[in-house]
Amino acid sequence: MNRNIIYLLAAGSFLTGTVALVISGIIDVIASDMHISVAMAGQMMTIYSFSSAIGAPIIVMYTAKWERKKVLLSVLILFVIGNALTAASSYLLLLLLARIILGISGGAYIIVAISMASKLAVPEKKGNVISIIMTGYSSSLVLGVPLGVLMTNWMNWRWIFLLLALVTLLTIAGIARLVPKIEGHASASFKKSLSLFTTVQ
Repeated sequence: MNRNIIYLLAAGSFLTGTVALVISGIIDVIASDMHISVAMAGQMMTIYSFSSAIGAPIIVMYTAKWERKKVLLSVLILFVIGNALTAASSYLLLLLLARIILGISGGAYIIVAISMASKLAVPEKKGNVISIIMTGYSSSLVLGVPLGVLMTNWMNWRWIFLLLALVTLLTIAGIARLVPKIEGHASASFKKSLSLFTTVQ
């Protein structure tokens, strides 16, 4: 298996993790810019988590029969839209809508990426490739969040999400070029999809 594919999938995992967690480091800046309380701004994290936990398994379940690469690229495009919408948001409701989009697409990406990696890897390497992808997500807390805070000190917080959208577009291009097509499978139940999501999280 081409290890560049695994690193690409891990890069996407890092991006989704950064979007999920970076808010915690800049929440006071966003609250001040949007003229809302910090508590109200904190709802962005809550709604992201809720959207991931509920929306992502639904997306995975209803796209189970689709070709997997198509699903992966689709959720990443949705992820780009969510980031662009975050950067352009001028009021709270639009920002919360953007977080819903990001939560659903980010959560679905993790599930589909792990599923694809498992199918592409030889049996004895499956655990290793899944570990690499999840390391991408967990490293966002160590690298992504501090970088986001650092960028906020230099420029407007909205640029963080514009940069994330741009890097995601590059990741999409890499995946479109390198990742092979993988056929879908029979639809899983909502309970099974939700179980998979909570396991990888």
